[in-house]
Amino acid sequence: MIKNMIIIIGLLLSLLGGSLQALAKSEVTVIHAGIVLGTPGEKPTKKQTIVVRNGLIESILEGYVSPTSIDESAKFLDLSNLFVMPGLMDMHVHLSMNLTLPKHQRVLPTAESLMGAIRGARHLLLSGFTTVRGAGDPVEVIFPLREAINRGEFPGPRILASGPIISREGGHGYGGCDGVESCRKITRKRISEGADWVKMATSGSASDENGSADSASDMFPEEVVSVVETARKLRTDVLVHATSTEGINIALRAGVRSIDHASYADDTSFPLFRKMGAYMVPTTYLVDFLENNPTIRKGLGDEQYKRLSSVMKDIRQLPGNAWKAGVKLAIGTDTGHELSARHYREFVLYVESGVPASEAIKAGTVNAAELLRLEKSLGYLRPGYIADIIAIDGNPLKDITLLKNVNFVMKDGKVFKLNGEEVMR
Repeated sequence: MIKNMIIIIGLLLSLLGGSLQALAKSEVTVIHAGIVLGTPGEKPTKKQTIVVRNGLIESILEGYVSPTSIDESAKFLDLSNLFVMPGLMDMHVHLSMNLTLPKHQRVLPTAESLMGAIRGARHLLLSGFTTVRGAGDPVEVIFPLREAINRGEFPGPRILASGPIISREGGHGYGGCDGVESCRKITRKRISEGADWVKMATSGSASDENGSADSASDMFPEEVVSVVETARKLRTDVLVHATSTEGINIALRAGVRSIDHASYADDTSFPLFRKMGAYMVPTTYLVDFLENNPTIRKGLGDEQYKRLSSVMKDIRQLPGNAWKAGVKLAIGTDTGHELSARHYREFVLYVESGVPASEAIKAGTVNAAELLRLEKSLGYLRPGYIADIIAIDGNPLKDITLLKNVNFVMKDGKVFKLNGEEVMR
C-alpha cells in the first residue's frame, strides 16, 4: 500500500514538474490595444490588454495592464494607437495561378507555380489575411504549400484547400464527374489526396456560354447529390463554382456548403440559400480586377468580354442584394498569386453595394470562420481562440478603405508584421 502511494506521488511530482517546466517555457505576449473589435458585428471596446500565451489568446483585460505583472518574461507590443481585430479570411483564392495572365497561360509549370504560390501566400499574410480557402489548385502545389506553412517553413496564411475542381468532361474544371459512380469516385480521390474541401463546378464562368443566366446546369441533380453525399460520408464539405441560375439552384438543393461567384443568383436562389443554410461567396473583386486589367480584357476576346460586361453592374450589386435578402455572406476575392492583388477591395465593394461596413468585416471574419466550421477557434478575439490578430491604422468601421492600412499581423501568436514592416523569421 505504502509502496503504491510512493509510486503515485512520484508520478504526480513528475507530471507537476513537467507542467511547471512547460509553463516556464511559455511564450507570452502582452498587447496594449487602442480599439478592439473582439466580436465583429458588435460594438468595439477601447483600451484593452490582450494576453497571448503559446499561440492562443489567454485573456482580454480592461485597461492597460503592466506586462510584468502578467509574466516577467512577457514580450510587450504597444498597439494603443491602432484598431485591433481578428485576422481576415479569404474564402476563394488560387495561389498556384497568376490571374493577370491570359486564361490559356494561367496554368504554370509546377516549379514556377509553387514559387509564385509561396510569394502570393506571403503577400496575403502581410495584407492581413491569416486564413484562406484554396479553391482549385494542382495537388502537387497547394497541398505541399499548406503543409510547409503549417510547419513554419514559409510565411503565409492558414490554408484549407480543395485541390483541382471536379466538373463534367469539358466543363469548368478537370473533369472526372460524368455519371453518379464517376462523381463518387473522383470525390473520394480528391479527399484521399488530402483535400480539406471538395470543389465542383455546375456551370461555366459568367463570360462563358454555359455560365450565362439562363444556361442549363453543367451537371445533373443526381451527380451533384452524389458528390455532396460522398463528401459528407468522409466529413468534408463541398463548395461550388456556379454562375448560371440553374447551376446555383441545383447545387443549393443538393446541400452544398457554399456557392462561389453566384453571378446570376436571383429571387429563386435567395430563399434556397436561407433554407439550406448555405453561404454565398460573391467574389465581386473579380469585376474590379477585370475592369482594370487590359491584359485580361484582351485575353477574353470581344464576345466573352461583351457577355461579361453586361453582367458586371449586376455583380457589383450582388453582395448588397444578397445581404438584404438574408443570405449569409463570406469574403472571397478569386485572386491568384499576383502581387498586384488588392484583397481589401472586396470589403470596399461590399460596402459600395449596400452592405454595412460592420457586416462586411463580419463576412471576412466571423462568417468565414463559420463557413469553415472553425468558429470555435477563429474569427473572434476571445480567450481560448487562436491568436490571429491584425491592427489597422484608422477605424475601418468608419472608412472601410482603411483595411488597406494593415500595420500589424500576428498569426498563431507569432508576429509577421509590426509598424507596417515585415518581421523576418
